[in-house]
Amino acid sequence: GPFVLSPDVLTAVAPGDEFDVSVGVANALPAEQGNQQVTVSAVAGDNLELVGDTRTALTLKPGAEGRASFRVRAGQDFTATDIVFRAETDQHRIQRTATLSVRPAVPHRTTLQAGIGEGEIDFAPTRRISGVLGKQTLTAGFSPIILADGLQLYLNDYPHACSEQIISRVFPVLGLLADPASRIDRPRVLRDFNSVTGTLSARQLANGAFGFWPGSQYSDDTISVYAMHFLLEAQQQQLPVADSVMQRGLDFLRQIAAQPADNNYQPETVAYAIYVLTRSGVVTTNYLTQLQANLEKRAPDSWKSSQAAMWMAASYQQLKLDKLASELIRSHIFASPTQQYQWDLDSALLRNAQYLYVISKHFPARLQDINDQQLMQVVAPVTRGHFNTLSAAWSVMALSAWGEHAADAQPATLALLAGAQADALKALAQTQPGATRIDAALPFDSTQVALRTDAGQRVFYSLAQAGYDTRLPDKVVTQGLEITRRFLDENGNAVTSATQGSTLTVQLRMRALDGLSQNNVAVIDLLPGGFEVLRDSVRDRAQSWHADYVDIREDRLVLYGTVSDQVKTFEYQVKLTGRGEFVVPPPFAESMYHLDVQAQGLPGRFHVTAP
Repeated sequence: GPFVLSPDVLTAVAPGDEFDVSVGVANALPAEQGNQQVTVSAVAGDNLELVGDTRTALTLKPGAEGRASFRVRAGQDFTATDIVFRAETDQHRIQRTATLSVRPAVPHRTTLQAGIGEGEIDFAPTRRISGVLGKQTLTAGFSPIILADGLQLYLNDYPHACSEQIISRVFPVLGLLADPASRIDRPRVLRDFNSVTGTLSARQLANGAFGFWPGSQYSDDTISVYAMHFLLEAQQQQLPVADSVMQRGLDFLRQIAAQPADNNYQPETVAYAIYVLTRSGVVTTNYLTQLQANLEKRAPDSWKSSQAAMWMAASYQQLKLDKLASELIRSHIFASPTQQYQWDLDSALLRNAQYLYVISKHFPARLQDINDQQLMQVVAPVTRGHFNTLSAAWSVMALSAWGEHAADAQPATLALLAGAQADALKALAQTQPGATRIDAALPFDSTQVALRTDAGQRVFYSLAQAGYDTRLPDKVVTQGLEITRRFLDENGNAVTSATQGSTLTVQLRMRALDGLSQNNVAVIDLLPGGFEVLRDSVRDRAQSWHADYVDIREDRLVLYGTVSDQVKTFEYQVKLTGRGEFVVPPPFAESMYHLDVQAQGLPGRFHVTAP
């Protein structure tokens, strides 16, 4: 063509950013045509606004190149958009389109709000999320199984991906693949399954255990047993699992099963490994005998009511040793929510959900002995938000297994209303004749939700929200954690402006509050538009904080690790590639296994000028 256009546009910005875009224009016409008077213009796509002049004039000699710049403001929607650059003379016209995305200045989060009530239930969603890339699903009905569906929605959209979390996303729905009446998205489940098994294969260590993160040599024995339980269940569902992965995993289970139950190997983990081995067809009598002898020495008066004894009972049942199995399962005691648990992922909900799963699968006759108070020990923590991905997965499996044997809820009328104002709610859904539940996409402008029934039955409900909050935070959050972030120049001074092309140091400072350490914390450092992470500057050990895993993405750094009650620092460098005034997203940190532990700083603005 007569001209060559070379756009220079950032790939991503945030709502409210004002930034410069430019286009190089090279005169490719023959020299005999002389100088060219070129008018260069820009046309902003949806969700963008040009600020100031939209046209500029260039005089280009033959073979010469000029550059035209324009100021653009990003709108409030989260979307992909474009800018069209045009170069025109009296005889020629050419254009080129550059694309960019307007992305949120807050992280994608998944939350679940659940509850129980009767008659008239009113509540407000805890978050306002954008409808772009957002999902907001309300499920309500007369059976606790409703909560299993809400928990599965939570797991489906959970944003982090350690080995436990990717397994927990798929494990609860494996059993439903064989049920043609189930309402699961089969293609998605199979895609997720293949992704998880591929990841586990890559993360399997030489001893058969599974690394917690990509490339990590750290593994958790209980999670590795959980992984083998998942793979075995998949294999028994006729799903493809690599023989080499299974064999190395079974060798790992044998190693754990043979360990003495002491401070290094918790008896629950040893018993769980024996259970999975037994499920695989291994005769585990010797392992069980050794474990029982150790437990009788360690806790002669209480071991029969422990979680280890529960797994042993399930193993004995599979080995047709019914008397031993019955004695142990009969002695089991529900876990107390007031008990302190040493393992970060452990909880009363996890243990009680595992018990409900075990008796549903191996001792179904005992389900008739489960009273409402005991069932509520699985349900109530979910309604209080006291769950994590592991206990959520076990709760889904437990409630689903319980539901196969429980009496059906009685059909009754249940209506869902919602709206932006409490005095102007609109009817959204109602149970169909003979139905016992409602599933509905809740409008994103809903600030009030109401459920109405005259059935005289309890109503269980859950609202799963996955997406981006519509508003930037206006206050600092310090719930068990504290986090701050500064941008430092080459002299170590904190700055809020710099020149394009500069290199800055990003300094994250964090600590746990209340004199505690918080394990398995995710730190999400979203960057302003035009801030490019210098990958070579990122170290898993920087200053005084060691990250278990660092995930470097195009527009952010995500760190995973333990945060102690001493202030720790993590530093890395960024290069400023764009000019303008940019929103600085707030730094965010959260415990992945204690949902009430999180921290968030305030947003800001950063000014990048021409060099």
